[in-house]
Amino acid sequence: MEHLFELLKVHYQYVLIGGGLIFLIGAIRGWKWTYKATLGDKVRHGFLFEIWDEKGYRVFIGLCGLLLALCGVVFLLLDKR
Repeated sequence: MEHLFELLKVHYQYVLIGGGLIFLIGAIRGWKWTYKATLGDKVRHGFLFEIWDEKGYRVFIGLCGLLLALCGVVFLLLDKR
């Protein structure tokens, strides 16, 4: 298990890209677990839900996923190993 964590530390860019793509695809496909607020998140993200409704919040989550994936790509391109 330690080997896995060391591998993920070295190749964190792929984790960012994968996580971002999962949230982007989840927002597009309507996977509720990617955008439905849990009890603790309702307090923090409630105003976004009220302003934009469900579809707007899905767009927000999709854009955050896209930004996360793009950050992973940039980090991958800037890596000098």
